[in-house]
Amino acid sequence: MSSQVQEIKNAVDIATIIGERVKLTRSGKNLRGLCPFHSEKSPSFFVTPDMQRYKCFGCGKSGDVLNFIQEYESLPFPDALQLLADRAGIRLEKKTFSKEDQHRKTLFEVLDLASEYYHYLLTSHESGAPAREYLKNRGVFSDSITTFKLGYALNSWDAVQKFLIGKKKFSQLELEDAGLIIHSSGGRYYDRFRDRVMFPLTHATGATVGFSGRVLNPNEKEAKYINSPETALYHKSELLFGYSVLKQFMRKEEEVVVVEGELDAISSYQAGVKNVVAIKGSAFTEQQFRLLSRTVKRVVLSLDADSAGVEATKRAIETSKQFDLSLRVLPIVGGKDPDEIARENPAEWREMVKHTVSAFEFLVESALKKYDLQSGEGKRLASKEIMPILSQIANAIEQSHYVSMIADRFEVKPDVVFQELEKQKKKNEMGGSLSKQKTPSVVVETNSPRERLERFMILSLLNGSTTIEDSDISSEDFSNGVCKEIFTFMQKTNSTDPKTVSEALNDELKPAFSDLYLESEQVGNDKKTFVDARTRLRHMIASDRLTALGQQLKKLENSPNQSVEQQKVIETLQNEMSEISTRLVSN
Repeated sequence: MSSQVQEIKNAVDIATIIGERVKLTRSGKNLRGLCPFHSEKSPSFFVTPDMQRYKCFGCGKSGDVLNFIQEYESLPFPDALQLLADRAGIRLEKKTFSKEDQHRKTLFEVLDLASEYYHYLLTSHESGAPAREYLKNRGVFSDSITTFKLGYALNSWDAVQKFLIGKKKFSQLELEDAGLIIHSSGGRYYDRFRDRVMFPLTHATGATVGFSGRVLNPNEKEAKYINSPETALYHKSELLFGYSVLKQFMRKEEEVVVVEGELDAISSYQAGVKNVVAIKGSAFTEQQFRLLSRTVKRVVLSLDADSAGVEATKRAIETSKQFDLSLRVLPIVGGKDPDEIARENPAEWREMVKHTVSAFEFLVESALKKYDLQSGEGKRLASKEIMPILSQIANAIEQSHYVSMIADRFEVKPDVVFQELEKQKKKNEMGGSLSKQKTPSVVVETNSPRERLERFMILSLLNGSTTIEDSDISSEDFSNGVCKEIFTFMQKTNSTDPKTVSEALNDELKPAFSDLYLESEQVGNDKKTFVDARTRLRHMIASDRLTALGQQLKKLENSPNQSVEQQKVIETLQNEMSEISTRLVSN
């Protein structure tokens, strides 16, 4: 297995794979960009084509192309490996996967065939005529059916089973695990989706992981929509309908419009607003924000203007804090939804998308409209709802803008609003903000001061600050095992060529060396800086030795009934301490 994994890694170029997902620019011998794994404004994410490795100096994440795909696409090892194998045109051997991995691979195959089957029924089979008519009446064009690969599930209890089990030889357990069939309490299996238009739900890579099915008859007593259950592949909180199909439009606009349903997204796409995705309901999760943060700079929420939509916007503000995204709102008034507006008047929808408001303005206006601002009670209630919103605004100028607006609407002085705002901030400090959710801090790798200097020695050799002969350092100067082994090899071969060093190191040391090599871009190549660092390191080594000698001496001096031998050792230690102290003072 390991040989095929390495074959796949060697067959793809990390700079190309990452460059398709992260905007990279040349930086010396490396490539640099904004880290896709944490929010940052200054690029600290580096890719080194020579080593086929990446590293972020902000959050510390690093690895090879397979590690990147697993992390970026949120894929387990076998799925990431399959993606790269497909890219390289390499057929994976079955022994590459464990039983669990093979089962996941089978579920992907089941769902892909199910998607093809439903799409065929809708587009080419006579049984799909009612569904085709329904979509026509809903204004869905044939090219949209193809683009989003819409389908139709027959009005049958076992149609998908007959196809996937009877013809394709999958098992009932595999269909059940894929969420396509249900095991009844009576022991029978029946199709989950029956007589419904089918919307494939896809991972960011485009692989089908589940479905959403909509009834054709609006008078049907069953739920209008039913979705795949949570499975090994389908996780509702991670998916956005349309993302895998339309992400190129989002990337171009650097903006995405978020709507509540699949038909809203499709109608928007048909109206010319193609940078659109749909969530299920109004909940917007951290995983979905993280996915969008890799593609866009602005997120426009076009949710219902009811209380649920307002609450969803409040939660979205909290959830989006850890991402470098501008959050805006496209208010929908008059009882219509994006689907209806985009179908009836595409030009109006395109124009509406150009006129959005900040999420804070939307929430403030929503609160002001709810209460009678001519009464003291109404102002108190409005203030109670608005202050937690204002306290979330980090920019003082923006916050002051809303304070002035509210003071004007309340007919009070801005100082009065500021007083209430200060009270709210104190409540927030006690845990009473919009949400108690905390933004996780970025974990940064740390080293001791001595280890940082030792790493600097290696980096200086790698970027040409000095040569092995002129460095005047030895392997004994290193306490860090990795640095010591790398330096020992350099000294033995008298080579600081990164490729030569990397190829000769064992597999355990290669990742550490690659990360070090990436760091060499961060240090200069000034010889004086190297000499100063070497002096500091030697001072540090001497100080560490003094501390160790002092501990030994104290232990011997405190022991009762000292022997002649112990007294000699004490004298030797005292002499060494004196010599080291003299060197430190003279330097």
